[in-house]
Amino acid sequence: AERTPLNTKVTGVVNRPRYRIEKLYYESLPRLYVDANLYVPTDLKGKAPAILYTCGHEEYQKVTYQTHARKFAELGFVCLLIETLQRGEVKGEHHGETRAGWFHWYSRGYTPGGIEMLNGIRGIDLLVGRPEVDPQRIGVTGMSGGGAYSWWIPAADERVKASATHCGTSTIASHISDRTVDRNCDCMWWINTYRWDHADVGALVAPRAQLIGASGKDQYFNVLGAREVHRQLKGLYAMLGVADSLGYVEPLGQHGYDELARTTIFSWFLKHLQGKDVPP
Repeated sequence: AERTPLNTKVTGVVNRPRYRIEKLYYESLPRLYVDANLYVPTDLKGKAPAILYTCGHEEYQKVTYQTHARKFAELGFVCLLIETLQRGEVKGEHHGETRAGWFHWYSRGYTPGGIEMLNGIRGIDLLVGRPEVDPQRIGVTGMSGGGAYSWWIPAADERVKASATHCGTSTIASHISDRTVDRNCDCMWWINTYRWDHADVGALVAPRAQLIGASGKDQYFNVLGAREVHRQLKGLYAMLGVADSLGYVEPLGQHGYDELARTTIFSWFLKHLQGKDVPP
């Protein structure tokens, strides 16, 4: 289908010594607004790689995750940080089935994960239209809910050359036997008519670079599920001859970032989008 105009509106600019922040919103569909902050490095010498940063389920999303977008800008990436429709500035509903009992969502084929995937794809449309951005070097990352969208978006959009998901990976078996589905939002999975598992989504991303992050004591996911997804994809990447394009990091803490996760993610994108070998 033909994509509708983004109608991007910049509502303000914040200048910092090493980057500027453009406060903006765009329409992924007519009157479906996505609010965002765009971080642009100030010392660019040419077109730069870009990161789409997808927020997790935090009340003040752009504030909670601003340190990550800021660091990407300081490392030479243009970074678009987008909020979900559940929280942040644009309120919506993600927990239709899990909290409100809206099982008609599934019979209608609706999932909030699909909307967040669409919003991310349109965010990439915004990035590739910017004069500062190299459209051949686009990355996607996020944590928790944003970690889930960091699976869906690159699977659906081949413009994404590298991705890094953190605390958003599981398997059907874990969701059922460990009942982690009871602790998670509807947007963490898809309408699964064909009984796909998480590694099937990762196979759509292959052979492009993808990093899987999972916290060892995550209270929302059983880390064994993430290990299993990585095990299955490791075999696929080896068969394709691109074993180095799949990464895995497992910090010891609970659901969230720690220093190891953050630095590994930054190192991953420096390698795959800037060609720099910078150990975490």
